[in-house]
Amino acid sequence: MSLKELIQSLPLDKKEHIVVGVVYSALIPILGLFGSSGAFAGFLIGTFLNLYKEIYHDFIQGKGNEELLDFISTEAPILIVFISYIM
Repeated sequence: MSLKELIQSLPLDKKEHIVVGVVYSALIPILGLFGSSGAFAGFLIGTFLNLYKEIYHDFIQGKGNEELLDFISTEAPILIVFISYIM
């Protein structure tokens, strides 16, 4: 399976979560201007926003469907940028 086929086979919901993760991951280099602790703070803020959406908004308030794969789809870009930034 090629990368193009893999991307096309992803559900739209997961693609949207990946885009949100990319937006959240922008916090890492922005706050990274203040040093490695700033980059870590950006990572924590992005992860917190991700957890907030899945746990509070979807699970507690019942305004969406909480899914582990949604969390992973949003967290993956955040982790990739953070690991790339600290290397």
